[in-house]
Amino acid sequence: MATTESTPAWRDLEARTKKVLSMETSPTPENIGKCNQQTQSLLFSVIPPEIRNNIFSLALLQYEDLTQPYPEHDYCYRPGHRARRIVSTELLLTCRRIWLEANHWPMEQAVHSFWFDSDRRPKWTEAVNSDVFRLKKFMEKFTPTQRLHVKHVQLSAQMYWLNRNLMWSEIWNYLGDRSLSLDTLTVTIRHSDWWFWESDAPLKLDTDWLHAALRKPAASRISEFRLELETLEWRMDQLRPILDSLKSLTICELDFSEDADWELVEPFDETTWSGPTNIGDEARDVYTKRDKLDYRIVTVKWRRRNHVVEGVERRWREEGSLLKLTESEPKEPDHRRSPYIMRNYDDFFESDDDEEEDEDDDDDDDEGDDGDEDGIHEDDRYE
Repeated sequence: MATTESTPAWRDLEARTKKVLSMETSPTPENIGKCNQQTQSLLFSVIPPEIRNNIFSLALLQYEDLTQPYPEHDYCYRPGHRARRIVSTELLLTCRRIWLEANHWPMEQAVHSFWFDSDRRPKWTEAVNSDVFRLKKFMEKFTPTQRLHVKHVQLSAQMYWLNRNLMWSEIWNYLGDRSLSLDTLTVTIRHSDWWFWESDAPLKLDTDWLHAALRKPAASRISEFRLELETLEWRMDQLRPILDSLKSLTICELDFSEDADWELVEPFDETTWSGPTNIGDEARDVYTKRDKLDYRIVTVKWRRRNHVVEGVERRWREEGSLLKLTESEPKEPDHRRSPYIMRNYDDFFESDDDEEEDEDDDDDDDEGDDGDEDGIHEDDRYE
């Protein structure tokens, strides 16, 4: 089979060898043992795994690419969004051991932002019709292991979209994926997202959409929910009553439950920044006498009670030690398409007969287990 311009070389190699080209992504002892240990480097021979892990995390932090800044008058321009956020991944190309130990950091540390208003999002997102579709494509292009590393998703939208669309939006289909376990979901309401902000109308927040969203089944897989409320400094007297009402908000998953499933975190975080008066590159009468606009952002947080942490990676990240995973919690290797390591097609496909035999074996094993519900072992409940 000849390689053509439309057929990548690795596809041709797969066809000729009848093997899938892939690369391990988990830092198990087995996977690390396959690669050069890099003992000539002080990074591996002297520096402990915990410190090395911190070095990798800092080197792979997300940052704003200020070589291509957004215009200051853009609706999306604000702290953390002065330019498109990127990660420099050159470190991961140095050797396979660094790849194994650090490939999770770019996805895990990044804030993945989506804007649900077609005329108020960054130009680079306009390649797709809407950010609902962009979120769908974002989730679909990753493997389950890569989706597991997605920890923070941020949604920005106008108030009308939150009130009318959030509850019924397809985004919950993607945020509820079983291979996804978010640490944080942030909903951002900018100054220009409030009802009739152009005419300086009084601030108003209907919490029905918030209550409904946090009762979604997909929300049960989120550890922390953040609501970012941005307004002008001189309108803080209107925002304070809204914040007080949020303090008394009780969110339960079931109508008959008296115990809140989400716990408010106090005190609220507050930050300030200043921007131009021509928001959206338009002059408005209400701002004509001002040289700049001073903003205040208040972040309200709720943490889920009794949130079940899923996955070995989550426990390892929280404990901060590579050794916790490599020595005491080995797991089956995950694979990602790459022209480095080969494994057989047989690993991907099983015959129906084999599956039926496995099910029969499982049934036989379950009959002899006492104290397990429906044949499910306690260790297997959250796998």
